[in-house]
Amino acid sequence: NDSQRSFTFKNYQFGPLQEENYHRNMQRHRFCDTRKKGGHDCLRHYEILANGCIPVLLGLEHFPQSLMTTLPRPLLWRARELFDMPWTNTEAGPGELPDTAGPRAYEELAQSLLDYTAKYLSTEATARYLLDTLNIPVEGSKVLFLPCMAIDPFPSYLTSSVFH
Repeated sequence: NDSQRSFTFKNYQFGPLQEENYHRNMQRHRFCDTRKKGGHDCLRHYEILANGCIPVLLGLEHFPQSLMTTLPRPLLWRARELFDMPWTNTEAGPGELPDTAGPRAYEELAQSLLDYTAKYLSTEATARYLLDTLNIPVEGSKVLFLPCMAIDPFPSYLTSSVFH
């Protein structure tokens, strides 16, 4: 259960058609260690938030301000302050939280992140933001999503982020 070693190897447990298992697995955990892999900008950070995990973003200080502008950076910085790795005594179980974390620190931060995610990061919120930005009245409006390819079973979230 060595959190630093886990990224040394690419041991992905889930394939492209195992999305439900992937989400269920995240929902069973409190934290997800995540970082830049192919690039800073990826759906994984949003999936972690939507599944109720607290993302501990290694390298958050290097994320360009122009990318992932909807992420709740102040809350993610708080997560780093409270729960940054390395954690201690994880070999025999969940380990010990750093001394900086109070008794309800996890619950309060997790709820704040879930509330933010529901309010600002859902597909409905994204569609409302798009309409507001274009000065189109939200009431009675619909957003049509046109993917780059007509048949694309694994679209990029960058091209597929508005669904309503």
